[in-house]
Amino acid sequence: MRPVIVAIACILCLYIPTLKAQTLDGGSNLTVLDMHAGLPHNFVNDIYEDSRGFVWVATYGGGLARYDGYGFMYLGFGNRNISLHSNSCRHMVEDKFNRLWVSFDEGTDVIDLNTYQKADIKSKGIDLQKILNQASATVYRDSKDNIWLLLGNLIYRSSFDEAGNINETYKTQYSSNTPDVTLCDVDGDGSVWMSSEGRMKHFVVENATLTAKELSPQLLALSNAYVTNIMKYRGDVWISTNIGLFRFNPITNAIRHYSKESSNGSISNSYVTCLAISSDGKLLVGTLGGVNIYDVVTDKFSLWDISASVAQSRGDFVHCILVRPGAVWVGTESAGVFRFS
Repeated sequence: MRPVIVAIACILCLYIPTLKAQTLDGGSNLTVLDMHAGLPHNFVNDIYEDSRGFVWVATYGGGLARYDGYGFMYLGFGNRNISLHSNSCRHMVEDKFNRLWVSFDEGTDVIDLNTYQKADIKSKGIDLQKILNQASATVYRDSKDNIWLLLGNLIYRSSFDEAGNINETYKTQYSSNTPDVTLCDVDGDGSVWMSSEGRMKHFVVENATLTAKELSPQLLALSNAYVTNIMKYRGDVWISTNIGLFRFNPITNAIRHYSKESSNGSISNSYVTCLAISSDGKLLVGTLGGVNIYDVVTDKFSLWDISASVAQSRGDFVHCILVRPGAVWVGTESAGVFRFS
């Protein structure tokens, strides 16, 4: 998400002795990965693990960095070994050919993970370099290994041949009410759900055309909301927004809205930024007020104790969550990355 003005900025290390997490994924050991630990910037947009186990951190202001469990390798703007678009790094995803697609405000770079140089990709019917040089909102890989690029008001979906070259690309227009756009292959068929023109839509290739279709009228409850994440969990589609969390059942069309309330068990903040599923099957909900854990039995939320009181006092603005076996990585707006293991 774009920078949010932080009212209170506190030094994280002053609180480290008091931090004690609830048992989640069997771990409560905290590692703080911030600028003191070598992270190029504490504003974290995205965290991603590649197929080789390296963890990539997209920072907004410090660019791209890779973590190997011991320290960071910096690949930001001005690096002598590789020239990337900028330090305004948004998101990244690896394709099935071991190439990391990285989205920046100013464009998209594709890194060959074998050489750590820019990948040489041949493309059929499109000027790929021209596309990659356009302002980028995000990049996404669907269940069929297509790569989606959202650039300005255009969305591209590209497929690849066995050599890793682009053999087919479809594009269409979309309109977003926020600079941050999210999409999800909800149906597992190479199509995606995303917000466009203020409504949830289904983007699918039919008759050699990328088309945006309307979804259930029940989803009009999200009209003009900022959609920050979409995830399928226990048969329902969960959609996080700036006005709360929505739970939609695609079979019954039933929809439920969760927001911050005075009663116990409500979400800690109505601005929900991200979603993840823990290794033990819990739904994790990132907000501008910390990470919440959803209880499927009670249909309520509890604030994950990082500790909760400390998290609230320093403004625990969560941007992203990465779950790996035995570890949860939490990216924040001003405190870098928390790794619980």
